[in-house]
Amino acid sequence: MNTRPYRLLQSLLLAFACMFFAVSATAQIQEVGDGTAGPFKAEHLTAELVTLSPQVAAGDHVTIGLLLTLEEKWHVYWVNAGDSGEPPSVKWTLPKGITAGPMQFPPPQRLPLGPFMDYGYEDQVAFPIQIDAAQTLKPGKVHLDAHVNWIVCSDRCIPGKAHLGLDLNIVKGPLPAPPVVGALGQAIGWLPKPLPADEKLMAVYDGKMLALTLTGDDRETDAEFYPFDKEVIANAADQIVEPLDDGVRLRLERAEDLDHAGQYAPCPPCSTAC
Repeated sequence: MNTRPYRLLQSLLLAFACMFFAVSATAQIQEVGDGTAGPFKAEHLTAELVTLSPQVAAGDHVTIGLLLTLEEKWHVYWVNAGDSGEPPSVKWTLPKGITAGPMQFPPPQRLPLGPFMDYGYEDQVAFPIQIDAAQTLKPGKVHLDAHVNWIVCSDRCIPGKAHLGLDLNIVKGPLPAPPVVGALGQAIGWLPKPLPADEKLMAVYDGKMLALTLTGDDRETDAEFYPFDKEVIANAADQIVEPLDDGVRLRLERAEDLDHAGQYAPCPPCSTAC
């Protein structure tokens, strides 16, 4: 059976729905928050800024996080949202001498939505962000101002936005490392990490299936793959797990429009998603 016309129809319907959603929702979004840390209640979630420490030494950094707590059966999206959606984003207004790194995304879940598959988060998720303080900063309080946007979905999708902020105290260092605890600490612990030197990851494409083989010392019986790039795999297709004596192999159905052939280069080293 040729599934291409059906998938093309799915794609067109999805694209049309997203376009209609983006146009119709723009005038309806009401921003919650007053520029402080929160939490602030929006439709189907609360949003707040949290930090591992309320102070940072000049010339050093501290990790803060965007924390979203969701109502049951609602989700927000990973950096690659899958078949629909967009990840949360932050637009900063920062004082001179303060810089914010990119928002980091812990590994998501596979979230079926009709015939589609989303990659995202239910219940609660924290997105770590590194804040750097210049060596030239003088002791005192600085304010970080953030405008946050997201899309939250269940059987329907709703855009949301919040005006958040966080005060940090600039102090003379050095400071002891703050404890990595709470939802933010858990998210930091889950971030993808480089593979150990004794493990290898290889990707091979045979024209229909993509095989990812992770080898090391231990047999693995469970694994999932989340591509950072869109249109790499068929998101809703089953991921076939093959335990190996020294690792695990995942067999993945390619995306319909993936035209590469032969052997892929190894993925960038990571232990959770690549």
